[in-house]
Order: sequence, then structure tokens, then C-alpha cells
Amino acid sequence: MVTDADGTVAGFIIAFVSQTHPDTGYIHFVWVSPQLRRHGLAGLMYDRVFTLLRERGCLRVEAVTIPENAGSLAFHEHMGFRAKGTGGSPFEAPIAPDHAGPGQHRVVLVRPL
Repeated sequence: MVTDADGTVAGFIIAFVSQTHPDTGYIHFVWVSPQLRRHGLAGLMYDRVFTLLRERGCLRVEAVTIPENAGSLAFHEHMGFRAKGTGGSPFEAPIAPDHAGPGQHRVVLVRPL
């Protein structure tokens, strides 16, 4: 979690190491205050998580987004992630069909650490 000078939450990230694949970390959720977006805070938080995951023996990190979230796809590409999956979407990202349940297609993003 990151706070600003008055203690207000500016952003946070939830990440963990996979129990079944201990060489893989996952970024589950990221939030940045709307007023602070596009100022590099998410990138700084991701870099910190990358360091922590490497310290715990992870060789890669994954994240998931919806195919329609062009902003998330662009951000993750900028951070070195690549989409994996099969098929495609109207938004050009490979998808993992039914990843979150029937009809719930997602883009699985992976980045080496």
C-alpha cells in the first residue's frame, strides 16, 4: 500500500506466490487513486512486487484482465508482460476461453522475473 503525505491511500496491490507453482507469482488486484493515475505509481508498485517475488524464488509473474480493457493491456505490455492463450478477441489480445467460468474469457499475461 502507498499513502500520500496526509496518510490517504494512494494505491495498493495484492499479489501472492502460487501454492501449486511456487516459481510463479500472481498479481491479483491493483488500484491507484484516480487523481494519481498516469503518474507512474502503478509501475513503482509492480516493480516492488517483482522484487519481492524474486526474493521468494519466483521466476515469472502472471496477471489477468478482460479482453476489452485496452488500458490494462497497454500498461501490462509496457511493464514487459505478454499475453498467452488461444483464440483471439476483437481487441487483438489472445484469450484464455472460459478462464473465469463459462463465457468468462480473460487475457492471461505473463512476464519473466
